[in-house]
Amino acid sequence: MMQKELFPMATLLTPNLKECLEITGIDAKTPEQMQDAGLFMIDKLGAKNVLIKGGHLNGNEMVDVLVLESREVKMFSGEKIDTKNTHGTGCTLSSAIASYLAMDIDLTVSVLNAKRYVTEAIYSAKDLQLGKGNGSLNHLYFPKELIITE
Repeated sequence: MMQKELFPMATLLTPNLKECLEITGIDAKTPEQMQDAGLFMIDKLGAKNVLIKGGHLNGNEMVDVLVLESREVKMFSGEKIDTKNTHGTGCTLSSAIASYLAMDIDLTVSVLNAKRYVTEAIYSAKDLQLGKGNGSLNHLYFPKELIITE
């Protein structure tokens, strides 16, 4: 019920791999399976655009898969940063994307900018001891380049 009413209203869904499994039943372990799950959310659940976050993929590479309403697929990959200070990265990424969209920046470019911000914020906090367990990324990090617009 909630999915059928809310998903079509959202500009972008940003599930992680566990949420992707709960939503679609697809246990995505590869970028190709993530793409399939994104297309499922668009075709069967009425989502407009889907960014499946692959930070928990096995291996040293992190891949996020953006599936657009047009069925175009963009993959964003990068090396995983060796740190336990990653608490809140998904919420931070979603908020950063929304901030760029509010500046009337294209969705794909907004995702690219937000991913760059989150990656640099993780990197800038990677060696900090922030309490016990997983600490957060550095939300006060300010990128040297403000935005990419094209």
